[in-house]
Amino acid sequence: MDYNPIIFAGCSYTWGEGLELYQETPKWIEARKSNQHHYDILKITDESSIKFREENRFAGLVAKHYGIDSYVTEENGGNLASSIRHIENTINSGVHPKVIVLQHTNLNRNPYHYDYSCNCPVCLQSGWVSIFDVMDWVNRYQNIITNMSHETLDDIFTFKEIRGYYFEKLVSDAKINRQENFESLYNKVKNVFSYLAKTNLEKIIINKFKKLEQNHHLFFLDSWHKDSSDILSEFDYITDRTIPLIGGDGKEYKGWGKWQDTLDNFPISSSYPHTDNHHPSLESHKIIAKSIINFFDKKGIKFKKGYI
Repeated sequence: MDYNPIIFAGCSYTWGEGLELYQETPKWIEARKSNQHHYDILKITDESSIKFREENRFAGLVAKHYGIDSYVTEENGGNLASSIRHIENTINSGVHPKVIVLQHTNLNRNPYHYDYSCNCPVCLQSGWVSIFDVMDWVNRYQNIITNMSHETLDDIFTFKEIRGYYFEKLVSDAKINRQENFESLYNKVKNVFSYLAKTNLEKIIINKFKKLEQNHHLFFLDSWHKDSSDILSEFDYITDRTIPLIGGDGKEYKGWGKWQDTLDNFPISSSYPHTDNHHPSLESHKIIAKSIINFFDKKGIKFKKGYI
């Protein structure tokens, strides 16, 4: 039995999407010649490919370094709400991690209250769907503004069924009216996304983090999504616990965007251009793993009895 494993949570970046493409076998060499995203890869993956991905993503590399297990969700993708659910479910299953590492992603992927256990009317009636889903409605509005739609404003401001009522709530929160131009529409949507993020982080999410921190070390990786990264940087609780990543220039960066800008080969597409896959490359996963290990060692965190 391992001693103090690590729970890793995040999105497809943590899951390791696309790493299968680095296997030097005929089918994966051939796959590099065309677009390869999750469902394309899933069609030709096999047990050895899954093993390769799990061992070579940064979670697997860190776990191998310390000789312990890592717990990553089996499903690709995710948001902050699903990350917390994964962490809580893993702990409730009997796992006792010494450390939890949560990689932030696009905050707009979350449900209204960033919490799948929320039973308020908005979350229940919407089925906890992403707030970003309202962009379907916003795109319809944009098409009307640019004369690319047969719909009218009356059509889109008539909200029907559960999905429509959810959109009506978000449109009301954003104070969107029938006189919007393209710029004002975009700004109002961006502002309501920002408001929901900051409110939910302050009132709900950080409290959940503090509860987890009572029994476990909790650290973060910044979000690759710039708007989300900017919002997260406003919270000292989060930035104080964010793991700095080693850049191509040898310096350390807590901000994902600044770190990524220092790398020559961040995405998979830099290795295999025809794949058009912009997830972290094998080299990037190794750098992230090295950064996490460096951070843990500086903190003096020991995962096994007798570990030096």
